[in-house]
Amino acid sequence: MKHTQYIDTLILKQLTPERHTIGAIKDTNIVENVVWHQHKETEIIYMERAYGTFFLGDSLISFNPEDESSIIILLGSLLAHSFFYHPNRTLDHSEESNVISILFHTETLGEGFFDLPEMQAAKQLIGKANCAYIVTKDAVGDIAILMEELCKSEGIHRLTCFLQILDLITKQDTITQLTGHTLANEKIGNDLLTNIIQYIHENYQKELSLRETASRYHMSVSAFCSFFKKYTGQTFVEFLNRLRISKACEKMLTCNDDITSIAYTCGFNNLSNFNRRFKQFKEETPRSYRSRYKVSE
Repeated sequence: MKHTQYIDTLILKQLTPERHTIGAIKDTNIVENVVWHQHKETEIIYMERAYGTFFLGDSLISFNPEDESSIIILLGSLLAHSFFYHPNRTLDHSEESNVISILFHTETLGEGFFDLPEMQAAKQLIGKANCAYIVTKDAVGDIAILMEELCKSEGIHRLTCFLQILDLITKQDTITQLTGHTLANEKIGNDLLTNIIQYIHENYQKELSLRETASRYHMSVSAFCSFFKKYTGQTFVEFLNRLRISKACEKMLTCNDDITSIAYTCGFNNLSNFNRRFKQFKEETPRSYRSRYKVSE
């Protein structure tokens, strides 16, 4: 399994040639396990045939082929995040994935650029450090085309592609906020937190005890709780329940198992607790969620 390295300096300094102001990465190989980290740049990510679970500050969101054919997420500066890829969720294993990341910061185009009157909408959006947004389904295609074009462009055309992307993203009803909490001034990227998140991700279906999990990482319960809340903005139980509900949503849309079976499969030991947590995080019942989103076969 591949891992990224923790980055505590500007990615742009390590990534891009001197002739490029706007950083861009295009790859057909998915990093299956991206460590919990943060960076100073704002990042726009396009993912095609790449499905898994994003942990974004105090929230998580899962994607699979039945939900979306492709997605674009905007990550604000210093938002702590990680990603776990689900290679078995792709519809066609013979197809390559496609991932593009565009990276920039408020002084990328010079000090004061985002203070120009024409850039106020963009400044208001990217100025919200610690926030994540998802681009609405209807806007993904047009923005993805520009991101592809930016990756192969040089000179002024590269800059115009970037400005067009910003223009589309900042239009009304183009994006929806997903999350908005992390500790912006803390260094988040240590292997311990990554290992804990990966352990939860791999064992959410089981009965995970707070005490046993803390002991596994040689910490007292109080020390573990303090550490986990400090870097994720959530308690261990809340984080676990959010993950379980996210997985339950995925199963309800991709299989025909009854809701009770799905609840138990996702780690809930009784249906009433599942229903209560589901309504807490999704603001509707499991049955209504499935009825609204599941595509009839």
